[in-house]
Amino acid sequence: MAHERTFKLPLSIVSPGDLRRIKREVDELCDTLLQMELREGGQKQPKMPKTSRQLDDLIEVNKANLLVKDEREALVKALNEIVDKSPVLHMSFSAEPSTKFLDKLIFYIRDSISPYAVVTVGLAPSIGAGCMVRTANKFFDLSLKQTLIGHRAELIKELDTSGIVKPVEGAS
Repeated sequence: MAHERTFKLPLSIVSPGDLRRIKREVDELCDTLLQMELREGGQKQPKMPKTSRQLDDLIEVNKANLLVKDEREALVKALNEIVDKSPVLHMSFSAEPSTKFLDKLIFYIRDSISPYAVVTVGLAPSIGAGCMVRTANKFFDLSLKQTLIGHRAELIKELDTSGIVKPVEGAS
């Protein structure tokens, strides 16, 4: 019985757009290699396309040799399935997250949710701190604003007992 290899996504592939771009790049590479295979020795050979850092990472993580037809086909098949079925999380932050933070976030998401999960990052300066997460069927407001609203009564009580702030009558 043949053992099917587990396909891995590198941390450099973050978004659905990254996945689609890599898929197009692999398709282009496959087309070029097919042209080279079909052409006679005297005909002008097509120029090999340059590969992106993300494709290089994908090849390295999966220890794939794209010069081998079976490995190319397995990569294309895996990418097609991942592009179609990968869970997508839309995350909004108040500021652009750093690359280091995104790497840690992607690692955590792929370790905890799905090894093929991808993230679309957006900006929502109004949230202040924290983030908002949306999936195909769920929404989570993990912002500081929402946390403070949820603990408003406790906050007012604590401030009142400390003598710092007196509650305003009629405020809700």
